[in-house]
Amino acid sequence: MQKNFCKLMIAAIIFVAVSFFNVVAVTAQISKLNPITNPSLEELRKNFKNPHRDFSTGPLWTWNDRLTDE
Repeated sequence: MQKNFCKLMIAAIIFVAVSFFNVVAVTAQISKLNPITNPSLEELRKNFKNPHRDFSTGPLWTWNDRLTDE
């Protein structure tokens, strides 16, 4: 019984270690893809006055009349 418990504990420790290293590797890869940069104050002002299209508002669809069954 104790041998099975030891084998199970070793397997669990290996699983946790491998999972941890996978998370670290994925996190490191993501940070390479999307590096964090600190823009200058002038760059911030320029981007604030003329924001990129990703930061624009989306289309607003509304009904401009009464709704009928037609």
